[in-house]
This record gives sequence, C-alpha cells and structure tokens, in this order.
Amino acid sequence: MLLHHVRGPTSFIELKIVNGQECQTNREAGEARRLLENDNHWDETMEEAVQCRSPDKIRELYATLLSYCGLSNPQTLWDKYREYMADDILHQLQQVHTDMTFNEHIYNETLIIIENKVFTMVGKN
Repeated sequence: MLLHHVRGPTSFIELKIVNGQECQTNREAGEARRLLENDNHWDETMEEAVQCRSPDKIRELYATLLSYCGLSNPQTLWDKYREYMADDILHQLQQVHTDMTFNEHIYNETLIIIENKVFTMVGKN
C-alpha cells in the first residue's frame, strides 16, 4: 500500500519515513499516513467493557478482537486492560493467599484462558 501512496521512493527505508521520522515498521508508517486503521475504536470498546462487564466477558471481547478484528497492536490493549481481564483470577487466589497481588503467573493464566477462547472461536482445538 505504501508503494501506491509514497511518491518516488528510492529504498524501502524511505517508504517508512513519515514527516521526517523513520517508523519501525511498514504498518506503523501506514498508520502514520492514515492509510490503515489504528486500534482507537477497539480501545474505546474495551474501555466501555471494563466499566460494566465481568473479567470473563472482557476476556471474551479481547479474544474476539484478536480473532476477527485485525488489531494493529494487540500488545498495547493487553498491557492496558490485563488487570481487568485477570481480576477474577486474582480474587480467587486471594481466598488462599490474602497478600497476593497481580503477577506474571496470574497474567499467564489469563492469557491461557484467552488463547483457549481464540481457538474455540476460530475452530482449532
């Protein structure tokens, strides 16, 4: 797509330069040129969900976004909303370990649940 919108590039690096700044990826350059959608809409959707949905429903939404919506940067959404998606797992563990806080084990458990939801959605076991 960049080849159709950047006039006279002499290298692939030039395709990634937008307003004098070199983007890390072609996708980033496409987003900077507003040739591609970014994840703002999906961020707003997740923001709404965390206000009134359970962690399981938020995980389901995130799995849906991963499966069907072509997120440009799923890591950013994960980083922003992972505590909301893992909240019930933390509370369950706090029943036994009252001083438990969010940690990598909890986040990994959350990711496994999300992965299973994605596999179910796309028909893989």
